[in-house]
Amino acid sequence: MKKTILIIVILTTLVIPTSFSAIAFEEHKSLYGPELEIGIFGASIVGLRRVGFVIHNGGDQSASDMQWVFTIYSIRGDEIDYRFSDTRATLRRNSAYQWATNEVNGFGLVRLSLTVTSLNAGEKTVSSMGLQIGPITISQPWILAWEYR
Repeated sequence: MKKTILIIVILTTLVIPTSFSAIAFEEHKSLYGPELEIGIFGASIVGLRRVGFVIHNGGDQSASDMQWVFTIYSIRGDEIDYRFSDTRATLRRNSAYQWATNEVNGFGLVRLSLTVTSLNAGEKTVSSMGLQIGPITISQPWILAWEYR
C-alpha cells in the first residue's frame, strides 16, 4: 500500500508541473510578426542545373507588400547581366516561395544576389559568388550550392 501511494505521489509530482509548462507554452503568443529567411541556390557538382532563390516566412504573421530583385552579373566585363524582379501581396506565415531558371547563358565569374523587402518585415539581402559555364550557374558552396540568411 505504501509503495502504491509513493508511486502516485512521484508520478503526480512529475506530471502536474509538466502539464502546466505545456499549457503555458501553448498559450504563449509571439508578437514578433513576420520573419523572412532568404536563400540562393545554383547548380552544383551533385547535378542541380538551375539557379534561383527561396523566400520563407518563419514568423507569426503574414509578410505584406513584398518585392524582390534577383540578379546574376559578370564580375569582369558585361557579358552576363540577368535580372528578375517581381512583387507579391502577401506571404503567409510558415510558407515559402521558390523561383528557378536556366535562362542565363555565358562564361565567367558571376555574382548572384537577392534583395527582398516587405512592408512589415523589413529588408534582407544575400549574395554569393559563382561561375557561369554556358547555361549552368555553379555557385558556392560547390557541393550543396545553397547560400542562406
